[in-house]
Amino acid sequence: MDFYKLLWVIHWAIENFGLEKTQHTLADILVDSDFDPEHTPIVLRDRLFVNRVEQDALEDWFKRAISV
Repeated sequence: MDFYKLLWVIHWAIENFGLEKTQHTLADILVDSDFDPEHTPIVLRDRLFVNRVEQDALEDWFKRAISV
């Protein structure tokens, strides 16, 4: 696992989503049946980003953009 990449993503996540949200999301990733430590930073980033987009006013626009 790339420790520095994980550290950077966790730092970014805490700054943007808070400690509690980051902890819960990371805990969910760690207990997934298809957990792969090598992909933890990418999965964490993607889950938090997708979650933000879904809660944001841009959700409809984003879904239309990726479905084209």
